[in-house]
Order: sequence, then structure tokens, then C-alpha cells
Amino acid sequence: MKVHQFVSLILLLVYPSLLIAQPIQDISSDDPHHSIIKQAINNGYLSLYNDNSFKPNTPLSRRDAVMIIHELDKKLSNNVNHLKANDFQELTALSKSFKQLYNSTNNSLISVQNDNKMLRYEHKLLLHQITALQQSQNKYKKERKLLFGLIAFSTLIGFLYP
Repeated sequence: MKVHQFVSLILLLVYPSLLIAQPIQDISSDDPHHSIIKQAINNGYLSLYNDNSFKPNTPLSRRDAVMIIHELDKKLSNNVNHLKANDFQELTALSKSFKQLYNSTNNSLISVQNDNKMLRYEHKLLLHQITALQQSQNKYKKERKLLFGLIAFSTLIGFLYP
């Protein structure tokens, strides 16, 4: 085995992220969180989708949370690799971005729920008004029949008694 092959093999064993490092398709390098997201992927906290996209606005599932906890647990149980300061900074930044996403989603959900309550109330009001209009219409139909009957009766009497 040649020296450069041996060195390459050692580097890949020591730094496996070099082997799996892939560009993130939907996060530009200008994004302020690009390095944090890339580091989270390299540390195994989160993964890319099959098309090398990160999908930053996708909600965090329970499975994702368990995988993050599992990776952190592995690091904590390994006496050699404790969490570093930048790991805490990374987790703090990730939690802030997830909190923002959660809060905006929760606010949107509350707004939709309030709109639905208002629509249900307005729907009931409209049904009540439609029922009242139908009752009025039936009443006017009966009165119209009676009126035409009286007009016909008075016309008949007018012909009989001029």
C-alpha cells in the first residue's frame, strides 16, 4: 500500500465526515445559520434528505428529537468526547430557530382556530336568517293566494252585481 493511500485511509477513519460531507441543496452559504446547520449534520444530530436538502422549515418530528438525543447521549457516555462550547452554541442556535418556527406555527394555528370559531358562529347566524326568510316566504305565498282569491271573488261579485 502506498503512503498517500495509507494517509487517505487514516484520514477517512479519523474524520468520517470527510467521506459523507455533501453540499446542502436548499441552504445557501450566505445563510447566517449555514455553518451551524452543516455542523449539526456533520455531528450526526440531523441528517439530509435523499436529495441533499435540509428542508429547514419542516417541523421537528419525535423521531428526529430521539435521534438528536441519541447522538448527544453517545457523546456524553463517551468519556473521550464531551460536549464542547461550540456544541452548546450550536444547540442553542438550533433551539432558537426551532422556537421561532414553533411560535410562528403555533400563532398561525391559533389564528386559524379563531377564524374557524368565527366562521362557525357566522354559519349558524346565516342558517337562522335563511330559516327566517323561508318562513316569511311561505307566509307571503299564503297571503298572495288569499289575496288573489279575494280579487277573483270581488271581480265575480262585480260582474254579478254591477
